[in-house]
Amino acid sequence: MVQIKGVGFTKVGEFWEKTFEDLLTEAISEAVEDANLSFDAITVAYIPRLISPHITSTDVARVVRSILPKCRKIITIDCGTNGLITVEAAAQEAGNKENVLVVGVEKLSDFKSYEQESIRMNLLGIHYRLLGIPASAIHALLLRMYMKKWNAPHENIAKLAEITHMHAAGAKHARYRFKLPVKKILASPVLADPLRMFEFSSLSDGAAAVILSQGKTGVIISNIRIANDSLLVLSCSDDLQAKNIVEIARDVGTNDVDFVELHDESTILGVLQLEWIGISKLGEAHKLVGNGDVELGSKIPVCTFGGLKGRGDVASINALYQIAEATLQIRGEAGNNQVDNAKSGLVVSLHGINLSAGLCKIVKV
Repeated sequence: MVQIKGVGFTKVGEFWEKTFEDLLTEAISEAVEDANLSFDAITVAYIPRLISPHITSTDVARVVRSILPKCRKIITIDCGTNGLITVEAAAQEAGNKENVLVVGVEKLSDFKSYEQESIRMNLLGIHYRLLGIPASAIHALLLRMYMKKWNAPHENIAKLAEITHMHAAGAKHARYRFKLPVKKILASPVLADPLRMFEFSSLSDGAAAVILSQGKTGVIISNIRIANDSLLVLSCSDDLQAKNIVEIARDVGTNDVDFVELHDESTILGVLQLEWIGISKLGEAHKLVGNGDVELGSKIPVCTFGGLKGRGDVASINALYQIAEATLQIRGEAGNNQVDNAKSGLVVSLHGINLSAGLCKIVKV
């Protein structure tokens, strides 16, 4: 079994005054302190290949080596925005009695909106890039298809952003710590009809670190499953099911989880995930969200620290934030955002919207 020994992360936001080295140092130092280890005890490090064009994996490795002098191996994994691919590889290494650090950093708020759209397009499959379809348009297409298929009110789907902002308001490390009512969300500018600006996540700056080691007690990461070639829009079935994700959700088992950390790049993507992972029946996730049944204090809270929308979208390291946040929940250290009696949480990680997906459980043993 693989134990989550320590976690660390920076606040998510726009950090003009900080370098990526500053952010990395903060996250690594916090994780090492949380694990009650020395810097010399970390022997292996895994780094997700970054999305930010201005920072290379070599840059990150250089900083890691300067902080962890006894780290004998640093491995870069090309995972896009599905950080669970990197975590899966690191977990296998941790099973060999190593203290393994998984760490990443992104500096994405420096880019203008059209540059950020270009970055998002590069995360899409070749099918979409050849057609020149922006990411927001694909999310808008999913939204329109879902509303038509299930006669779902847009207000129900937009409610997810209201909920994630409500959760973010209580999270000290979240970027958008303010409430955002549905009325204001639906009045925001159109990105691609019918998707509104306040239904879409914003690329941000941040760094996060997780230390994994062999262990049978404490907080355990388990049932990591990866599905490739999801091609959600091009190959999803008439009921908008991403079959590969549905299959790995069955393998992981989601009936006993107390909360879910979704990959809510958009409101519609978050709503669909609730159906793909079996939390909701087909066509009914919008009702679950619209009724507020995914808020903190409800039966199955989601995005408990704000998710990508409220906490901020940190691309390749979203999964590291999700795992760290889930770990705090399981430990009972989530403060204002604590899920009552949390013993099991589910993390959902996607690469873009269509290339790969990952699920894992964070449980107390």
